[in-house]
Amino acid sequence: MKKSLFFVIIFALIPLINVTSQKNVVNVTSQKNVVNLGLGGLALGNVALNYERNLSDSRAVSLNTGFLIPRKLPSVIYDALIEEINIDADNKISGFFIMPEYRFYPTYKIAPEGFYIAPFIKFNYYTLDLRGDFNDVTADIKGKYTAIGGGVQFGMHWIIKERVSIDFYLAGPGLYYDNLSLRLESDDPDVDYDGFGGDVDADLSGVPVIGEKTEIEIGDDYVDATSTFIFPGFRTGISLGIVF
Repeated sequence: MKKSLFFVIIFALIPLINVTSQKNVVNVTSQKNVVNLGLGGLALGNVALNYERNLSDSRAVSLNTGFLIPRKLPSVIYDALIEEINIDADNKISGFFIMPEYRFYPTYKIAPEGFYIAPFIKFNYYTLDLRGDFNDVTADIKGKYTAIGGGVQFGMHWIIKERVSIDFYLAGPGLYYDNLSLRLESDDPDVDYDGFGGDVDADLSGVPVIGEKTEIEIGDDYVDATSTFIFPGFRTGISLGIVF
């Protein structure tokens, strides 16, 4: 009788156990969306947002996008240039980036939590406007930098209390095709653009990576400098957000 009662109790508990287990799984997998704010670049005016969408227990897609709030050149760059260029107060740099990812979560955790491997592609676009003195000539510089490439991001994603997201970008090596262009123009009608272009060519020729790949075009009232090159990149950082 005791054995029969024991088995009756066990069979009665099985549906309850199944319901409880299913409920726990639903609580985890129902959190399919994550929105994070990148913390690393905020001090420099870089605002980066990440949206991640869970596809299955081990797969997710992610879209990173961000922009650089229009600002003056960082002091590190300014200090490096001030010895050669008297930069006007109107100098400004701005831009944005877009980076989609496809994330694999190979650990026992259910996506979007745990260690992940994420192939990605990335596009950068930044502009620079400044006014300075170059060899006694006051000129405007308009610069543009674009880069497109890809790589693999390795990271660790923690979900706290099913609501708080901490995403640590451990290492993200990549390779990019870069394009850098500068246009120098002046309101001075007496500017010797041939000599001006030669000075620009001489100044850029010693710059690592881009110097040997720079092409100079001299027009009637401008000097263009363009350079295309392939260069590696590396991404790391941390972001904080919510799960819903």
